[in-house]
Amino acid sequence: MNAQRRNRATSGRAFAGVGACGHAGPVLPDDVAAGISARDPDALARCYEVMATPLYRFLLSRSGNPTLAEDVVEATFLELVEYAPALRGGADGVRAWLFRAARNNLIDEQRKTSRRGDLPLDEQRAAGRAAGEAGPEQRFLAGERDAAVRVALVQLSDDQQEVLALRFAAEMTSREIADITGRTVGAVKALQHRGLASLERILSADPDG
Repeated sequence: MNAQRRNRATSGRAFAGVGACGHAGPVLPDDVAAGISARDPDALARCYEVMATPLYRFLLSRSGNPTLAEDVVEATFLELVEYAPALRGGADGVRAWLFRAARNNLIDEQRKTSRRGDLPLDEQRAAGRAAGEAGPEQRFLAGERDAAVRVALVQLSDDQQEVLALRFAAEMTSREIADITGRTVGAVKALQHRGLASLERILSADPDG
């Protein structure tokens, strides 16, 4: 994805608000979605403005790697241009496709990194969190105890981490998460419930938490 780095000066502005929480999730108008299907440049630009930050926030929460998160966002929007005419479902369909594509692109990149013999994926995430790359779900759940929550998150299953990242970092609904991950809504809610319960148990057992 090195080709995408030339766009970082521009894309970085779209991520200026990353880390803020307590606001509404991204809203993509249906007329923009219609324009995307026709590959209208203005619609594609508007889609980037609305969706780049929540995608980046989700990817950063999952990877702990800002550079990788930016690269995956750029690669995902390049794919959007290619697949735009085939997208269905209006604005919800576009949002779901973007998160599915970003999720799959991140998995592919992490597998490549693992095969090259770099840090194992769990260690990558732990290193990123230890460096202070806290996702909104951490602040939402633990207030000022970010460091303790970052350590606790690494102890959750990968499925639980993914659902919590989509729920709190990307501000997706249970239905949207189910569509993106291929799970049922019940399974998503169960993973979220177990993940939050595990976080509470781990933090309660931590004398420094």
